[in-house]
Amino acid sequence: MLLSRKVAILCTAKIHDYRTYEFVSNLSRHLSTEGIILFVYNISTDLYWSDNMPAEASVYDLIDWKIADIVIVMDEKIKSHLVTESVLSKAKKHNVPAVIVDGVHPDAFTVGFDYESGFEEVVRHMIEDHAYKDVHFLAGIPGNNFSDRRIEIFRKVLEENNIAFSPEMISYGYFWSGPAKKAVQLLADSKKIPRALICANDNMALDALEVLQENGISCPDECAVSG
Repeated sequence: MLLSRKVAILCTAKIHDYRTYEFVSNLSRHLSTEGIILFVYNISTDLYWSDNMPAEASVYDLIDWKIADIVIVMDEKIKSHLVTESVLSKAKKHNVPAVIVDGVHPDAFTVGFDYESGFEEVVRHMIEDHAYKDVHFLAGIPGNNFSDRRIEIFRKVLEENNIAFSPEMISYGYFWSGPAKKAVQLLADSKKIPRALICANDNMALDALEVLQENGISCPDECAVSG
């Protein structure tokens, strides 16, 4: 507690991203109505599931556990199991309850968002409403639960619409600009641009549009792109 008010600690990344900013703003307003102070610990970039603990992650070492009443970790925003494990282990050591957003940890309560329903609507819109049959999915990280679940949904909608699935219908953009652009450029170089390109997130969709336009491919006339 601080000044007789409870304190919530939020660990996140890229607060300048409008979706993250909106989440943090709404959380802050809600906590304020309950008389709770929100402390935000943020880094300017996500850590892209690095196997190392980068120097910028030291911002989370500044948490004052003596005043913390709860800690909230935005796991999918930070993108570092090392950071999540470090923060949650310290929370446990100091008997501070923890919540993990878009992640799973035995020492924390889990809060998740229903991304899957929205993604399925996007896939159905492209395949059923626009009747695209030549479709390609730009997935995230191989083996990542969020990416793999989207692949399952993609395959399910294909099957329900009698479109045969092939592994060649999947590329991996790793939720990241560089790999996403490279994956789309490979499609362009191999003359395998699909009629519709469905991306696992909006950022990769924007990257795909940029590469397609650089290759003289008109969107959506020649290739429709969705995030």
